[in-house]
Amino acid sequence: MRSHLLLPALLSSMLGLLACGAPANPAKSNLMDQTTAGKNRCVVQDDQAKLFVVEWDATDAATFESLANRDVVFARYEGCELRLIDGCQDGSVAGRYGTYREPVLTSGAEESFVISNQDELGAKLPLGALTLGGEISAKQALELKYFVAGSVTATRDEVYQSEIADNPRCASATHVVWGYTLGSYRLLARDATHVQAGASFKGIGASGKHDEQSQALRQAGDFEACTKVDNHACQVPIRLTLRPIRDGQPPALADTLPTPSVATADNPALGAAQQMMNTVQLQQSASQKMMAHDGAGCLADLDKADAIDVQGRLGRLQLRARCAMRAGRCDEGKKLFRESRRAFYRDNNPTGLASDATIDMEVEQMAQQECSTASGGGKSVMNNALGLTQQIMQAGMQNDAGRCIELGRELKKALNASKDPMSNQMASAGLQQAARCAAAGGRCAETKELYAAFAKAFLNLDGPDVDSAFEQNIQCKP
Repeated sequence: MRSHLLLPALLSSMLGLLACGAPANPAKSNLMDQTTAGKNRCVVQDDQAKLFVVEWDATDAATFESLANRDVVFARYEGCELRLIDGCQDGSVAGRYGTYREPVLTSGAEESFVISNQDELGAKLPLGALTLGGEISAKQALELKYFVAGSVTATRDEVYQSEIADNPRCASATHVVWGYTLGSYRLLARDATHVQAGASFKGIGASGKHDEQSQALRQAGDFEACTKVDNHACQVPIRLTLRPIRDGQPPALADTLPTPSVATADNPALGAAQQMMNTVQLQQSASQKMMAHDGAGCLADLDKADAIDVQGRLGRLQLRARCAMRAGRCDEGKKLFRESRRAFYRDNNPTGLASDATIDMEVEQMAQQECSTASGGGKSVMNNALGLTQQIMQAGMQNDAGRCIELGRELKKALNASKDPMSNQMASAGLQQAARCAAAGGRCAETKELYAAFAKAFLNLDGPDVDSAFEQNIQCKP
């Protein structure tokens, strides 16, 4: 995996002009650089930037997805140069700075826009402006067709400088990738006269009939899969939403609590109902962040809920324990979980049959399931194995043998680090899936490697027995 991605950028309006031939009057070009349009081609005008990533190849997209599967992704974005920073994370705690929620899939529609000159290129596709500038002329324009199949957003609205200040690998970061859209795209070079007359937007228009006169410059994803029930092939990242890293520290807890309205202040019953609703929403948000492996974000929501509803703290204690474990605070999480189990048995088992030994066993089981570890890639070994297995299944549906092999080898390492039978069983099932995926892609040597790891872990086979089981259960043709 590359240490970073460097996306070409528009360094100045002069470079775009050179791509179409030297200007007749250099003074005019310098004047253009000083105008509002010239200066602002690569300037973000609002608080967030939305950038199409048409320069990414399959490796770039896979690298981004690998980072996003564990943590929010940080970047350095200046002018129109974007560099993703893969080191801005905590190796022992996944999601320390936030993670991403599950994708929200939509029915979607095909959309498009036309780029006819250098100014439009800098405004609409700034990350591709340097390399694509030479594709635009009086006779040729660009058209980007894309299909949005879903979107992904971060578990936290903001990231503050103080939260990453102790990590030197984050020093160059200026933005966080707050969200991204999934889908497919095609970037076409077209006859300028045709696209001006026939450009389509949201699937309406005549541009489709000019496809035979176009040349595909870039494409990713499968447009045909976008309208199918199984649209995994139409879920590549196509556009990023960047938000700047905020200066200073996050606001104090008291400043983040919901402010009672005038109506609730004058009506105690209404105020109590609003308080309950706020608490429920915060608890739901905390649960969602816990599932997304944002332990610290979960704890922040629970702090707010406890400040509003002190009496309900005990009912949220088990969730707080799991979030503390996922946030890398395992000892604290175990203490909280023990407290929650004692309260449970006190209320539900008055006979006192549940001994300290029983509670201790439950605490250790929960810790093994939830506590983040370096060997688990910043997650528990079980959660890491589950996550890798899910990614292998998705790669298999996309017939991506290379990705299956990469993930299978990661799962193999997780299996070697695990001493938990349930985690091992989960990991071995993922290894079998990875082997079948590799076989479907004709990668027979890697198929046997992954199947051997599965057979040893799940079937307790070795040597010639593995060879025999492989021949009976796996069919692979190079």
